[in-house]
Amino acid sequence: MSDAWMKRGAERQELLELLKRLIIKQEDKVHDSQVARHATNTVLMEHLALKSGVALIFMSTTSEVTVARRNMQQLFQDMILPQIKDFAKAEEEENALIAELYTWSSVSIAAHFKGALMTAEIREPETFFDGKQATDPVD
Repeated sequence: MSDAWMKRGAERQELLELLKRLIIKQEDKVHDSQVARHATNTVLMEHLALKSGVALIFMSTTSEVTVARRNMQQLFQDMILPQIKDFAKAEEEENALIAELYTWSSVSIAAHFKGALMTAEIREPETFFDGKQATDPVD
């Protein structure tokens, strides 16, 4: 039993890696990498929300965002979702695979903002810490 479970897990991981490469290839076409990743995240989140019976309203602030989202939606509908549907043996597996892609995308977005905070803390420690440096003793 554990051998079958491990085999299926490896097959899922292989599919996810293939789909991530497709997503990255599409994102590389967008000038701003954060716009591209947010477009990916939005498309995945919208799909998962609809599966849960929730409709989301997407609002774009620039034409670049609109185009990136439209292109990612096209990739999702034409290539990613069909591959997931062909692979998945049940709806739960399909949803879990999409959720895994969403998690991957979300972690990347969070890393961008966390990295910006770390950079700011290094450049301006007095803004963030009670002392002059992060390692200064505090009361």
